[in-house]
Amino acid sequence: MKRQTSRPEMTVESGEETGKFPTPKNVFEKYQVVFLVLIIEVLIFVLWKTKNIQPLPMWDGTYYIRYSLNSVFPPVYPFFIIMARLIISPDVLAAEVVSIAFSCASVVVVFRLARHFTSPQWALVAAVFTGFNPLSLRLGTETLSEATYLFFILFALYLYAGTVLGNDKPLRLYLSGILLAVAYFTRPEAVVLLVALLFIDWFKRRNFRRVLVIAGGFLTVSILVISGMYIATGDMIITKKTTNFRVMDPTNWVANETKHGTQSFSEIVNSTIQNYPTNFIQEGSNLIKFLGIPAILLALYYLRKGTFLIAGLAQFFVYPLFTGLALPERFVYPYIPVIGILAVAAISNFASKSSRVIFVVLLFGGTLTGLPILTTIQEPFPEQIAAGIALKPFVNDSTIILDRKPYSCFYAGLNPHNNYETIPAFQPIDSVIDYAKRTRASYLVLDRPVIHIFRPQLETLFDPSIRAKYAGKLELFKDIFPDEGYEVLIFKVL
Repeated sequence: MKRQTSRPEMTVESGEETGKFPTPKNVFEKYQVVFLVLIIEVLIFVLWKTKNIQPLPMWDGTYYIRYSLNSVFPPVYPFFIIMARLIISPDVLAAEVVSIAFSCASVVVVFRLARHFTSPQWALVAAVFTGFNPLSLRLGTETLSEATYLFFILFALYLYAGTVLGNDKPLRLYLSGILLAVAYFTRPEAVVLLVALLFIDWFKRRNFRRVLVIAGGFLTVSILVISGMYIATGDMIITKKTTNFRVMDPTNWVANETKHGTQSFSEIVNSTIQNYPTNFIQEGSNLIKFLGIPAILLALYYLRKGTFLIAGLAQFFVYPLFTGLALPERFVYPYIPVIGILAVAAISNFASKSSRVIFVVLLFGGTLTGLPILTTIQEPFPEQIAAGIALKPFVNDSTIILDRKPYSCFYAGLNPHNNYETIPAFQPIDSVIDYAKRTRASYLVLDRPVIHIFRPQLETLFDPSIRAKYAGKLELFKDIFPDEGYEVLIFKVL
């Protein structure tokens, strides 16, 4: 028995009919929570195993740990790391647990969002497709903000869906705007989704009231957070993710991180226009790699009906504007649940059972090309490997290494989850030494090219006369590659 709502996008399956033997469809309807819990339990197990495959976080992964260690009004993901550290130590493990938790929570939201478009059994398929995608498994354990960001944009879409497909209560729309603001302070690109939803409400639905409500929710949180950061720092910071750049010397950053030095605005615009096609193609190839051609074609097939979920794909046309760096594969992560829901909804409408089975196999088979990411390990700079090798004969399971990245710790034969602490940012030398003692760190590792950009206050330690002032606190243990331009100093913490 099927009951169709007044909205053509929303299909709800009823329970089993009296006096009839339960069908698989009715079993899924009755025990959908049980099946969802089982999926989450399996996902937690797989994510934990995936975490063990990856001994090192991605290069950007320790930014957020550093935010959580010393930052005023930390952005969303570091705030949850702070909460996790109350019960979990050390920092890397706490950050990974936060990502795992949000990754699993996102699967629940995907299921609820998919229920607006299809029946429980097909919503579970969409949840499995999202949670067990190779890129989801990798990012679901990384010390990156992607899993946290995905949860909040999906939750916002879920609340928005309720206002479109039946429950048009302003409160749900207002909460959707609030969640988009939280997502924005997690990753700034959430503003693209906000603009896309406002565009749909204003130009497609001609409903200016909805625009005001969702924008009001977004502005409520944004004004509070930005005002709080202004009071705390004295600067008007639109998003906290850029705070690390505002305290650096931008001249040094440009000189060391770009080939051409400072660019004028017109040069930046011209570069963006020239690189956009290449970046767009690269993003498309990453999309095919992790989602597969069948999923993309099925999603496009369902989109012909017209649905607000197209807003969840708007970032696809914005990300290629980021030039200067190759687009990371993780940039396609937010599309996985949206395309998964659309593709599964399309399959569920096929009349033939054999067609549905075939396309489900094709749907999951298309993601196999992304499997190598599960075993791809981030390679550090050569001097960081050399530092770890130099330390290896002198460390044991209780040794803690203080470094900006955990790579020297790993190549010393230690576990970054247990034996690594992040050098605090923006702190003078004495404060860093005090932090090393509080965390019981045995060694402080300073990689000069990295320190020059990201911890410039410590670069004076490369001057022997300055080092002498800290003779009772630090002892030079190793000086690696002193004449190669990428010198590494290893200090014993006394």
